[in-house]
Amino acid sequence: MHEKDVVLRATRLKQLSTSAMIVIAVVIVVAIVGPGSLVLDRLTNSSTSANPEINSPGQPPIPTTAANASMGGSGEAPTVTSQTNISTENKPAGNQLSAASGSLAASIPVESLTAQGVYAYDVATGEMLYGVGENERLAIGSTTKIATALVVIEYVSPDDEVVIDPSDLVDTALYSNMGLVAGDTLTVEQLLQGLLVASGTDAALALARVVGADISGSDDPDMARAAFITSMNDYASELGLTQTHFANSGGEDDPGNYSTAKEIALLGGELMQEPMLADIVAMPSYSFVSAGLGQTYEGANTNQMLGTDGIVGVKTGSTDQAGGCVVLAQDGAGVGDLMVVAILGSDLTYNDLSQIVTDTRWSDAQAIFAGIDGAN
Repeated sequence: MHEKDVVLRATRLKQLSTSAMIVIAVVIVVAIVGPGSLVLDRLTNSSTSANPEINSPGQPPIPTTAANASMGGSGEAPTVTSQTNISTENKPAGNQLSAASGSLAASIPVESLTAQGVYAYDVATGEMLYGVGENERLAIGSTTKIATALVVIEYVSPDDEVVIDPSDLVDTALYSNMGLVAGDTLTVEQLLQGLLVASGTDAALALARVVGADISGSDDPDMARAAFITSMNDYASELGLTQTHFANSGGEDDPGNYSTAKEIALLGGELMQEPMLADIVAMPSYSFVSAGLGQTYEGANTNQMLGTDGIVGVKTGSTDQAGGCVVLAQDGAGVGDLMVVAILGSDLTYNDLSQIVTDTRWSDAQAIFAGIDGAN
């Protein structure tokens, strides 16, 4: 064989060897990087599924709007101009991926829930039973009134009398109310019934004014209510609730009025440990005659699940920003066996007459209770 042929053959062998090595290297890279890129893609997608926080940096402030409209005294809804699905508009795609961290995720089908935040816990032990987006900061609507009631009983007696001021009254076409009349006299306990059973925003204003006057020493309604709201925030801080802040006593939409499913559930648990308040939220309705003008006040509980499946409380809420919210307490068979579930941001649809036509917080609640019961 000529030397030239030998060199040529050697060169070809070297090229073939190099090509083979390149092919092998490509196969190895694909085998390693391919699945890794899929994992990265999943992580990237899951990181964008978290709910945005209210009034978070880079987002426009949430406008303050009228909330908790009266619907014949039986419900809470804001006035709207067209049919909308409030919660769905506010909820980013993929929100329910966070349910994978829920301890009962396998028992409660994620796709069956519309809520943006859910938290369930055993009040006696503090044990978390289920959580989906439980630490997401969300609007809470009239579940705010849980904190209002808790602060009220720290400062005044249930038998104390309150003279209703014109500044306590609300537009009954826009706010849920107990129908207070200026100049009338009611007891604190009667106002608490209107606050927690009928979700009276007028009761919230009256209680905040009177208690706030004692706290601040000022009879100016605005200053008094501001002092009361400060006490609400102090109360939350004392409980270690770092993701809760109040801007009003009634639950109107406001960038500064928010909590999480976990923290509003803990507030619900606090309320259920106060005997008088626990008795009030368990009332299907109330009826009494005022001591002042002799007015008859009647109201029905806004909690549609009260009295079913062991539900004994606690409070509903619904606004443009909050969607459908409810904190529920279920009394079990055992002594001291009490579970509290908070549901925030369920789908809520209104028509042009401000009537609720879709309200999935109740189906969300039923799915959650069924899942927890099935896991026990």
